[in-house]
Amino acid sequence: MKNRKLNGQFVKGKSGNPSGRPKNQTFTKELRAFISEVDPVMGVQRLEYIVNVLYAKACEGDIKAIQMIMNRVDGLPTQHVEKKTYDTIKVIDIDGVESPDDKTIA
Repeated sequence: MKNRKLNGQFVKGKSGNPSGRPKNQTFTKELRAFISEVDPVMGVQRLEYIVNVLYAKACEGDIKAIQMIMNRVDGLPTQHVEKKTYDTIKVIDIDGVESPDDKTIA
């Protein structure tokens, strides 16, 4: 707590995380190492087994499995966003009655 003031704020110029963000993501690294190993029970690489299970489910008609495969083979489909724009704004009085000198703002 020596990096903080009595009210809990950090002292100016002192980081609350002096080591910074971890350089490697250990969970992802460990998971990739584990998945790439050959499973002693099945005798095949774990990743290969997962791919085979996913493919079998897709062949059975599982829509989620089909989507997963297609998203990884072809990439995610492009999503189009519709944007509405309004060209002009008409200024009116508070009472709702237009005055002759009202102007349209573009």
